[in-house]
Amino acid sequence: MKTLLLLFIAFISINCQAQKNMKKRVEEMRQQYMSREYEKAYQLARNILKDDAKNLSALNCLMNSAYELKKPKEAVEASTKIISSIDQSTLFPYLEEHSYYRQLLREAYNLRAWIAYETGKDLPKALEDVNRALSITSPIDKDQNLNAYIDTRVRILLKLNRTKEAYATAEKALRKDPDIRDLQDIKSSEAYKKYVAEVHQSGWGKYTKGSSTETAIEALNRYENFIKLYEKDTEQPLPYHQLKWYKNKFSQKELQEVEKRLGITLPPDYIKFVTTYGNFSIQEGYNLLNPKEITRLSDALRKEWEINLDKKCTPKQRENLDNLICFGYGTEDQQDVWYYVFSYKTRNAQTGYMEVQPYNQDDWWDLTKTPERMYSDKRGGFDTYISELVDSLIQSIIEE
Repeated sequence: MKTLLLLFIAFISINCQAQKNMKKRVEEMRQQYMSREYEKAYQLARNILKDDAKNLSALNCLMNSAYELKKPKEAVEASTKIISSIDQSTLFPYLEEHSYYRQLLREAYNLRAWIAYETGKDLPKALEDVNRALSITSPIDKDQNLNAYIDTRVRILLKLNRTKEAYATAEKALRKDPDIRDLQDIKSSEAYKKYVAEVHQSGWGKYTKGSSTETAIEALNRYENFIKLYEKDTEQPLPYHQLKWYKNKFSQKELQEVEKRLGITLPPDYIKFVTTYGNFSIQEGYNLLNPKEITRLSDALRKEWEINLDKKCTPKQRENLDNLICFGYGTEDQQDVWYYVFSYKTRNAQTGYMEVQPYNQDDWWDLTKTPERMYSDKRGGFDTYISELVDSLIQSIIEE
């Protein structure tokens, strides 16, 4: 027994020393790459992978250094190994330790797409790759390479002769940051300037942004007009983007029962819409809840997600959740379920308007914060929510 114990201790000691040596080798590899000693970094990465074939740091360095050394085949192979080595279904968007894996995936997808762009091979697949890179997001991630991914998307779209989509992507990025270095040649080109001028005067441009007084029904009419024009211009049918109306309008009696059940007063812009026009859906995802389904966020979390709020929340946080009223839902990336809620604490006593907040099942805790401002705009929160939703849907279609 004593011999076995000594052998076990020796094994642990050897293993710890091996881990220390590996960390030292990885750090040396990184330093070489940061110093632009790409050949040395490349060789160090290859040596590390001989001992640890799934070392993600070495695969990442091999991918980037191989590209710098004009070895695109090896760069692509390394990027593919990174993508296959990370189980994306297990990544949680609010865990710090998963930021590293998301970063590796974005870089791998983007570099693979960029190499395809440079070689002109399988550009549709390259577009899928860069779209995937851009879709791997989290509120806690700060990716300094985001503009590079956007640039990759723009260049691939241009090479595919999908000019409007390319320029729409560039314009959205340049609106946020006019000084993006990678896009300055696009920005200064006459073709892009012409696109920007036209898009803001006619065509799709007149549909991309609602006015500050736009109501919900005006926004949805704008959406339908855009879909018709887009399908006509591009000859691309959009079956999954159609606006679908349901026959039954909500009755005043049904809404009064909701108010009585929850002890609240629903906002007038919402009541006017659902009693006049009823319910609708877009993209098989964005829907209003029927009156019997309208509930407090706290009850939805407890019943549908089995969250024990008594253990998870303070009394103050629970009170805040009780004052968030779920009236709609949607899906994002076919994975996250989103609720849309009226924040009853923001109710304006004179107008009855309330702020609308979106959230998904993973970030409910963020909505336990007490709202700081009362909703006092001339336009209600429901009208504003539908208008901004239409803005985002139209923009995403243009950029697809």
